[in-house]
Amino acid sequence: MTADSTLLRIVDEGDLLEVRFATDTIVDEVSIQGIAGELQELARGRETPRCIINFSGVRHFSSAGLGMLVDLNTTVQERNGCMVLSDISDTIREVFKITKLDRVFDIEATSAEARSNLG
Repeated sequence: MTADSTLLRIVDEGDLLEVRFATDTIVDEVSIQGIAGELQELARGRETPRCIINFSGVRHFSSAGLGMLVDLNTTVQERNGCMVLSDISDTIREVFKITKLDRVFDIEATSAEARSNLG
């Protein structure tokens, strides 16, 4: 099932969620709070959440967005789930490296690799 909001494109495959951002720029606080709320609701609505956060097409991602992902990852792990990030541009991936968040998150080059990793 596919569900779209103004902020996210969500593909719900039963035991797996793939989430894409509906915009290429995720920098303003209002949008980030809205995205965070939707993602937290999705994660909490599952006994054991399994999520792919697909960055395909995202060109700008703020530090507040990074914090949102850290919070989401905490929620997912508290529920014994797993989360994989995919399709991150080189520029944004560099931010993950600089902040050492590439050590916190499982990051795959493509959503196909992320799916394989989630088993």
